[in-house]
Amino acid sequence: PALDIGDGAFDLLFDIYRRQRATWSEGEYLVKQGEIADPARLEMFLQEIGAQETAILEQRAVNDSEFLKKKRRWDKRDGKESGPSDAELAAEDMAKTAGYEEMLTKLSSTGTAFASKSLFSGHD
Repeated sequence: PALDIGDGAFDLLFDIYRRQRATWSEGEYLVKQGEIADPARLEMFLQEIGAQETAILEQRAVNDSEFLKKKRRWDKRDGKESGPSDAELAAEDMAKTAGYEEMLTKLSSTGTAFASKSLFSGHD
């Protein structure tokens, strides 16, 4: 769900496909005649895409923040209301992060398998 054409989704998908395709035998693909050729191969492909989600969302947050700052400057210049302050935006981000952390904790306690870099530990 985090992939967006404007964020380079096609490049990401094709780069991952090319990289993984090089490791497959001659004539092996994700699909063959409209059917999934090898579910394990497809799962590896999707896992690698999913592993990029945190970086994609973090970059999107940076881009959105930069745009909001520019928009507030433009609005101030044009005499319009500037919208939420940086402090209000930071508080909203903290609430979202807490909700995301809670969701990950619930998933890990139920034994649900997922691949994700932690946003909270500062480790890759």
